[in-house]
Amino acid sequence: MDQIQMTLIQNQLLSSPQVLAHQRERRQHQQQLKLHKLGMRKARDMPINVVDISAKDQMSQAQHVRMAMGANGGQPKPVNLASIEHLKPSLGQKRKHNIMSLAYQAKANEQQLNASWAASRRTKAETQSKYGF
Repeated sequence: MDQIQMTLIQNQLLSSPQVLAHQRERRQHQQQLKLHKLGMRKARDMPINVVDISAKDQMSQAQHVRMAMGANGGQPKPVNLASIEHLKPSLGQKRKHNIMSLAYQAKANEQQLNASWAASRRTKAETQSKYGF
């Protein structure tokens, strides 16, 4: 047999239904291996949820939050220190930056931090909308 006849026979063998089915199974298996490597072992059996999101709804919720913040002047209510009194550190713990001392300090300053982070996010959003980012 010459080279042309060999090529024709190989092409006929490669296009047979059994070979095509085998190639399809092999591709699916390779895709499953890739998903497995990505940590998506359970994802292939789970249904896909498509959720429609309306920008108007999202914006109205944000507007509602802004109005609620404006109603109380944007001032957060102070943390009731009596509720975290059991965490109050001793002088030795404060001096050594003990973890309980740091936890107490963080809880006492939590509202102030949240307020400053909210103000930062708000100014960032305003700047982005102003310059079109």
